Amino acid sequence: MTMTQVDSWFYIPSTMHFSMIKKIRHFVEIRDSARLPMSWVDFKTVQGIIDDLIVNSILDDIVLRRMIERVFEEFRWEVKFNAVNDIISIEFIGEKEGNDKDFFDVIAPFVENESYIELDFEDYSCARWEFNGSECVERIGRYKRVWD
Repeated sequence: MTMTQVDSWFYIPSTMHFSMIKKIRHFVEIRDSARLPMSWVDFKTVQGIIDDLIVNSILDDIVLRRMIERVFEEFRWEVKFNAVNDIISIEFIGEKEGNDKDFFDVIAPFVENESYIELDFEDYSCARWEFNGSECVERIGRYKRVWD
């Protein structure tokens, strides 16, 4: 089903990036070993991107930033950074609905409280993923974002 992002406010401070990446690496390793694929995501590519950083202990901010961009792109999301490397926005760059909520459940502890992403689907339903500082809560709605 086609999924379109309609709104968001999204923030991850740069101090959380390395911990977030390690948690994503653990997530894809477990999903891959359990043979629980995610739509559209190549786990081996994600693992390779992250391993380049972790194994080589590359902690340079520019390298970490580019690696984060590549990992999010593999999950079909584009992130933007401010001058101090905080993630300040996110945009869905895919076309179809997948297992995106699973990814956001993993990174939720690193996402700023009150961040959110709103999505519309081709069947006129919608979803809002709200971050509360520890988890990603999904709200499902009907046409024109009437939340249930």
